[in-house]
Amino acid sequence: MKRILLCLAFLGFIQGLSAQITITSNDLPSANDTLRFSIGSFDTLTLSIFENSDTNYLWDFSHLVAEGQDVASYKSSLQTPYAFFFLGLNRYGLEVIDTIGFGNFQFTDVYDFYRKTSTVFEAEGRGLKYQGLPVPSYYADNDEIYQFPLDYGDLDSSTFDFTTSLGFLASYQTSGQRINRVDGWGEIRTPYDTVQCIRVVTDIIATDSVSLGILTFGFPNVTREYKWLANGERFPMLEISGDYDWSDSTFTPNEIRYRDNYRAVSNSNSIFAPNGDFFASTTTPDMSVDTVTLFPLTLTHSSNNYTWNITPNTYSYVNGTYNGSQNPQVVFNATGDYDVSLNISNNFGTADTLKIDYITVGVSSTNELTTQFGLHLFPNPVGNLLNITYTLKAKKTVRLTIFDATGKLLYTDNFNNRLSGSHQHQIAFDYPKGAYFVNVWIGEQQQTYKVVK
Repeated sequence: MKRILLCLAFLGFIQGLSAQITITSNDLPSANDTLRFSIGSFDTLTLSIFENSDTNYLWDFSHLVAEGQDVASYKSSLQTPYAFFFLGLNRYGLEVIDTIGFGNFQFTDVYDFYRKTSTVFEAEGRGLKYQGLPVPSYYADNDEIYQFPLDYGDLDSSTFDFTTSLGFLASYQTSGQRINRVDGWGEIRTPYDTVQCIRVVTDIIATDSVSLGILTFGFPNVTREYKWLANGERFPMLEISGDYDWSDSTFTPNEIRYRDNYRAVSNSNSIFAPNGDFFASTTTPDMSVDTVTLFPLTLTHSSNNYTWNITPNTYSYVNGTYNGSQNPQVVFNATGDYDVSLNISNNFGTADTLKIDYITVGVSSTNELTTQFGLHLFPNPVGNLLNITYTLKAKKTVRLTIFDATGKLLYTDNFNNRLSGSHQHQIAFDYPKGAYFVNVWIGEQQQTYKVVK
């Protein structure tokens, strides 16, 4: 009988080694946690196995080689510059980056803030400094990253809505849905350790919007994350993330990181390496009329280097910008399709993006004044002065009006019997930021231009 009991105990021990685990709030980060992780690369073996999953499954990533390292340092809200805005013992911040920027705006001491309870781990806000002043932003709908307890077979869904705003200057909004499903459990092997785990697949279906004054640019942002979670680690044993295309169920991985010890490696593949993607204020400008501004989509460091290339070479940089500017402004001198590429680099890495036939330049439907009289308004966007130039071959009457976006008349002037030759008018543009419409009559012909301040 004693021998049988010993055998049963041994079998129970073996079975316990391969039993599925449960993830609770105790397995997620807390204030004062400093968690080191390594950045790996997508070798052929990793790409062939990472999507596999099952019950009592073995995921073997022991072959991974660290190509960079970083540390996630979680601080109590009282230890951050935003203690007054995120009060509470169960609230803490993670410094995302020292300096980021968008357009002409630079922000420092950027923290994401989290809240953890027995039932949820969620993001609830962000703090950043603008010109030395702390600016908090809160989720209108918190992002519930995990809901506890997490067990094999669980499926949960939540929504989120977040806006970072600097009043009338600029704002960034992201809203959407997060879907978590636990699709496997078993054992994971990495260069750091071999432990029991569950595998969580997360789909984040979001829409991101950037607003500059009254201009808003929106774009979809659908991503997927594969995460292997273990008891007591407080950071994924392994995480693979990338873009997901719902139309054809295609996942494109672009980042792999895993819990690790210190290793003497460089940070050339850090998570802070730049993103080479970009967008334009308009992709269908009118020739010699519209100014196109290019915006990189990245957590922009002040040390980033930018190189823009546009082909064919029938365009001009305006308003003091050039091909190395963060946000170059371009006027196109010929109709047709243009390729645009961006090379961006910083101390953490380099990224390249090429968009074929990205900008299509046409001719304004009311181009008679441009064709016959060389009518040109500049700069656009407008500063304190708007310049209007044209050339007359004979005596003409010229009339100018300016309306705001609501249709309110702001300015009008008549120039009777202007003589032949080249002419220039300078108009004081003491108006708030926004969009305006300038109507120009030369003789009986009229053209409307849209300008932005």
